[in-house]
Order: sequence, then C-alpha cells, then structure tokens
Amino acid sequence: MTEPVANPTELPADLEDGTVLAFLNEVAGGRKLLGRLRELIDAGAGSIALAAPQNQPVAGQIVDVGEVRDAALSRVEVTQEILDEFGLNSVASIFDPSPALAFDDAVRAFAPVYVLFSSLPEARFGLARKDLIEWARSRTDVPVEHVAVRIEDDAIRWDVTHTLVVATQTVNTPELYRVEADATGQPMGSSEPFAAVRNAIEHYRVDDILVSTFAGRESKWISEGLIDRIEEITDIPVTHFEAGAGSRGESAGAIPVGAAGEGGEA
Repeated sequence: MTEPVANPTELPADLEDGTVLAFLNEVAGGRKLLGRLRELIDAGAGSIALAAPQNQPVAGQIVDVGEVRDAALSRVEVTQEILDEFGLNSVASIFDPSPALAFDDAVRAFAPVYVLFSSLPEARFGLARKDLIEWARSRTDVPVEHVAVRIEDDAIRWDVTHTLVVATQTVNTPELYRVEADATGQPMGSSEPFAAVRNAIEHYRVDDILVSTFAGRESKWISEGLIDRIEEITDIPVTHFEAGAGSRGESAGAIPVGAAGEGGEA
C-alpha cells in the first residue's frame, strides 16, 4: 500500500513534468483540492487531469442515464472552471458509473505520477462496502492521497451565498436572476424534487434553498409539503419563490448553484 505524501517537497523525483490525476468521486473540486493541486504544480508536476465516475444519485428511484452522465460532466466542468480562474490548465473526462472501474480506467488513460482522490470523508463501494481509498491505493504504484471533502466547509469563496434553486419551467424567470450571479445548472438525478434536493445537498455546498413555482397556480410541490419535507432533513433556510409575484422571504444577493428536478411544477 502506498502511503499519501503530506509535503510536496518529499514527492518522488519522477513527479517532474508528470500528470497529477484528480479523481472526483461524487464531489466537485473545492478549496482543498485546489490548494493541493497548486502545491503539486509548484513542486514540478507538469499537467492536471480530472476524472469523475458517473455516480448514481444517493436518493430517488428513477434514474435517467443521460442525467447521471450530465451530473458527472458538470462536476468536471465546474472544477475545470475553478482551476482556470487560478491559472491551472487541465484536461478532463468522465468514466464508468462504478467508482472502482472508473478509477482503473482513469489511471490507464492518464498514466499519472500522483493521484488526488477527492471524495466525501467515507468512500465505499460494492456489496461488501470496501474502503474505496484503500482499494485505490492497492491498484497503482503511484502515491494516492485522499482529499476528504466536507461539502459545508470546502467552498472556494466565503464571501458569496450559495443558493440551490429548485425549479423546472420557472428556472429562466428573470426575477430569479435579478442580481449579478454565477450559476451552474444540471438535473440532479431524480424526477422527484425532494430526492433531487437530497442529491444536491450531498454534492454541493448550499447555504439556502429557493423553491420556485408559478404565481397564481396551486402548486403540487407546495400542496404535497415539499418545503416541510426539505426542512426535516436540513437546517438550511428554505424560501418559496412565486414567479411573477416575488418571494416569501429575502433572496437578494443569492448566488444560484444549481437547478434541481424534472417535470412540471403544478
């Protein structure tokens, strides 16, 4: 088993001009991954490759293969954009839905000299619930370092609010974007909005949640208690926004980080 290297000055000599593989299992790259990649590049690494398995969502019964692929693609694209902002160029690809198969394929594809395995603190796979990090270290002769990510404290910036926008037809409503905001959008792996929200808060830092429906209509989401259900699983503030009529709560200054859910709001 290859032990992770804590200090970039202790890295092997063959790191120079080699590729660092950042494997994004269920998470997009955040502050910890960015910092470690900068250290490795400064220590002599020549390039960065990003890889993400097409992870199945943590919640929801109906899973569309295309949506799962789009979610993985979004993770690598968001991470690439972050790295670009800090002058770090990278190539990226998505791989098999199985994290184990995806890791093997990524190592073969990019031939890295060092691997940063970015995931939630506990990463397991298979029916036997094997430890994914230990397994990954057994599959390659190069160092594999676990970048354990806690979504709530791994944001690149702390001076913005990260708002999850839960919407379908109303997602393009001008009122939702009445402030300057950076946004990324994707289906969250379920046609059921509650499951979509659960998946979103597992994968992204979210400071507040905005549930958007049309004004002047009886909303199926609201009548079925979507907001109450969300509030039962998180302490994150939840606001109901009625497109065309304003919101029941303050959302000015919010930065949307995703659009969740498929199908129509009633």
